[in-house]
Amino acid sequence: MTAPFSIHQAFAPRHQTSRSAGAGGTWAKRVRSATLALLVLALAGCGGDRRPEPAPAFQLPTLTHGRFALGAQRGKVTVLVFWTTDCTICKQEMLDLKEWHGQRAGDDLVVAAVCMDPEQRDALRGVVADAALPYDVLLDRGGAVGRRYGVKGMPTTVIVGRAGRVRYRIEGYDKGLARKIRGAIAGLLASERA
Repeated sequence: MTAPFSIHQAFAPRHQTSRSAGAGGTWAKRVRSATLALLVLALAGCGGDRRPEPAPAFQLPTLTHGRFALGAQRGKVTVLVFWTTDCTICKQEMLDLKEWHGQRAGDDLVVAAVCMDPEQRDALRGVVADAALPYDVLLDRGGAVGRRYGVKGMPTTVIVGRAGRVRYRIEGYDKGLARKIRGAIAGLLASERA
């Protein structure tokens, strides 16, 4: 009967193990086994083949005194940008989305900017007026919707596919992330035809 295998034995040079090569296999076999076990554990946590999670349903008031309901957007690709009025990068993303929105207007694309600090009413109106945004600005008073979407940093972009599932969640914004967001939107518009 052989002794239990330990990870320390797997990585110890052969001359440092207390077991002979014949009793428990060679040192190289142990290293391969341990490596394979670690790889399986690592891949199990990646969720590479997980199905996208359903987007949490919500309704929020808009800056123009309307109401936005995520459920009413089903069948469209919906981009939600969570932002605050003091976030400079957020403003750049909203301007870029304004351009993309204009280019893809007939493609079932919905863009909504979810303001996480709507109590800053003057700053909010100033940002929106300066940017002349053609899409809805939603007022998330108290940040309840942002919490349901796991928003921790600004901006956070959530892209919901036509079936109402979160397909992408991207925190931050720079040129590389802008390309990723634009590619994700184009890919979903092309691949998820209704």
